[in-house]
Amino acid sequence: MTRRSRNFIAFLAAGVAVTGLVVAFTLGEPTDATTPDTTVAPTTAPTTAATTTVPIHLEPAVTEIATGTAPIVEVWRELPTLAADSLNPAATDAAIELAAQLPHYSTLRPNAVAIPAAGSPVVGRRVTDTGWEFDHPTPQHYELTFVVTENHGEWLKVLLPVRPNGTQGWVHTSQVRTSTIHAHVAINLAERRLVATVDGTVIADTPVVIGAADTPTPTGRLFLTHYDEKSEGSAYGPWVAALSGFSQALDRFSGGVPVIAIHGTNNPAAVGQARSNGCIRIPNDVIRVLRDSLPLGTPVDIWP
Repeated sequence: MTRRSRNFIAFLAAGVAVTGLVVAFTLGEPTDATTPDTTVAPTTAPTTAATTTVPIHLEPAVTEIATGTAPIVEVWRELPTLAADSLNPAATDAAIELAAQLPHYSTLRPNAVAIPAAGSPVVGRRVTDTGWEFDHPTPQHYELTFVVTENHGEWLKVLLPVRPNGTQGWVHTSQVRTSTIHAHVAINLAERRLVATVDGTVIADTPVVIGAADTPTPTGRLFLTHYDEKSEGSAYGPWVAALSGFSQALDRFSGGVPVIAIHGTNNPAAVGQARSNGCIRIPNDVIRVLRDSLPLGTPVDIWP
């Protein structure tokens, strides 16, 4: 388990302007009062322009990400009421379809605290009355990045680096820019194996160390938030790839919050065992490959 020296916080409010459309109707009268035209005009049912919802298809290894552009990015817990009419049903349907292809999130123990929590901010991230706010750039000097789960035009539903893992919120596009990445990591805990791809090509396929029985690695879709360089001989190896999720078993770790990460190791003989505090340990040469290849926002799907 890596120690999160800092995390993200802070955000700006986003507003939505709603324009009313007023249509005036004028009634005409006959121009000849003595001999009114008694011809009955054929009646036709009013026509309404047909609306067609274009289906959207999402793939696990092709991901839209949102990158911060404002110094403080506000994320709403619920979509603001005025924005509700702008939702695209196809985007919601596509998200449901994709979620059915992804691993389920492991259950958080009942007495676990949220991270961040009201009154207990994490450096770079904090809870607000309406949701959360995040600093951009992050305290680790990386771009603030979210995974977009639903794109509704002006509003995006995004996966957040908070606990409970899998929490989503809403961000206005005035505070972020979007792009698409073709990178993906799949971790199978039963097989103790990690496979990473970029543009459909496998760049890493390796056995891993997973969480011990009392500190298991959480399952579900997480994503890469930042990298942290370490000394070559450290317990973390040369690099830590921090993820958006947190331990389900711990509330604190090594003086900080219990961030889940993929990192190297100074004990390669342990690879293939279940003995970590929840993080995924991999050989040092493999973590270097991931550091050089995987962009921020890369989804990491952790299967039981």
